[in-house]
Amino acid sequence: MPLEYNLMGLLMQLEGPWRGYPSNNFWQYVRPYAGDVLLGVDAHRPEHLTHPHTWDEGIKRLKSFGYTPLDKEDKHMAWDWDLTYLYKDFNDPAFAADMAELPELNKKLAAAVTADLPAKEKLEQIVKADDELSDKLDRLFSFCQLTMSVDATNEAAAQNLDKLMVLSNDVSLTESAVTRYVGSIENLDEVIASSPELTKVGFALRWDAHSFKHSIPETIEPWILKMQLSGGSAFSQLRDKLDATHLV
Repeated sequence: MPLEYNLMGLLMQLEGPWRGYPSNNFWQYVRPYAGDVLLGVDAHRPEHLTHPHTWDEGIKRLKSFGYTPLDKEDKHMAWDWDLTYLYKDFNDPAFAADMAELPELNKKLAAAVTADLPAKEKLEQIVKADDELSDKLDRLFSFCQLTMSVDATNEAAAQNLDKLMVLSNDVSLTESAVTRYVGSIENLDEVIASSPELTKVGFALRWDAHSFKHSIPETIEPWILKMQLSGGSAFSQLRDKLDATHLV
């Protein structure tokens, strides 16, 4: 994928208020390592599309650093990601297997939270189960979202992203249970210090304990998550699709 030279930042530099990007020092520094470069308008208002002097200045500056900006007529330019290191495609059996495994990993984490064990051993199990769940969830979300970032009309990506959003609600409830448990440990610092594995994630555990003080009541959390899924998240997905497909 190419680097983007941000024309909104350049417009602010030319007309104020000042922004720190695009940085001349950055573009000079990365020149030996950079590949393709394109101009990005980053329009916050329609009139930002009608500033030819900004385009001209952007091209002038890039050429002075040794770059030749691309446009969409450049046939050699790749306009998508190579995501095969994640999954081959949405029909990849590995993708289906990981989607099917998510609920089981969530149950595994929930079981670790309720296990009758000393705090050290229990936290070690929680951290291990949480890492497995988070890694899988991040991998699946990344594949769907990165696919849609270059192909907003990809139905397979959109459908699987919807499924992941629903599953992530269940995961959020389990993660909240983790936060409540960590926040209930009175000698948390001692428990963390007693385990090399817990010491590695000490900051995250202490942050959980801090977050516990500001968490919403357990009884209303499922309703909050449902409203978030059907309201804010749904609107954000619709807005992103319109942004990516509406031609100006």
